[in-house]
Amino acid sequence: MSLLGISVDAFLKTLPIMGYGMLGIFVVTVVIIAVMTLLGKIPEKKDK
Repeated sequence: MSLLGISVDAFLKTLPIMGYGMLGIFVVTVVIIAVMTLLGKIPEKKDK
């Protein structure tokens, strides 16, 4: 079956791959936010 030149069967087979890609982007974003938050909580050394 084809809809606007796109094979629906092929599209449905690629959905899990796209899901893993989106999950990977989400995980990397969460890790970056966590690292930035932790770095913001580390106090600076103040020279006297």
